[in-house]
Amino acid sequence: MYEYAYKPRGHVPEELIRKLGWKPSIGWPLLICRHYREPPPGTGHAVCCDGICEIHNDRYNPMTHPMEHALIDAWDSTVPLIASLYRGWREYKETQSFASAGLMVLTTFPLYKGIATLIKILLKQLISRGSGV
Repeated sequence: MYEYAYKPRGHVPEELIRKLGWKPSIGWPLLICRHYREPPPGTGHAVCCDGICEIHNDRYNPMTHPMEHALIDAWDSTVPLIASLYRGWREYKETQSFASAGLMVLTTFPLYKGIATLIKILLKQLISRGSGV
């Protein structure tokens, strides 16, 4: 059962996350790692790869506030997804080929995601320098 007095931080074993009653969820990266959400309020998110989970807290639970989560907590995935879908749509308009459009989405998303991740890292560094942390 989940103990509200104890919320894991940082890197913890995946077995602990399951014992605490966190529920399977989805997130990025897909298929490579498993994701879990804490019980309500559901803002705790565990990304587990090779049995080790990295814990972070989102501002919004995606199950109760999906738009807020997508635009504030997960903007670094939402923006690249929208951009790659737009690029795929433009490709379809030019070629009238679903295969070409799909390939465009699949090839541009990782590039856009990488750029967004770099921007997110740089912003975090700028913010932490500005706050004196």
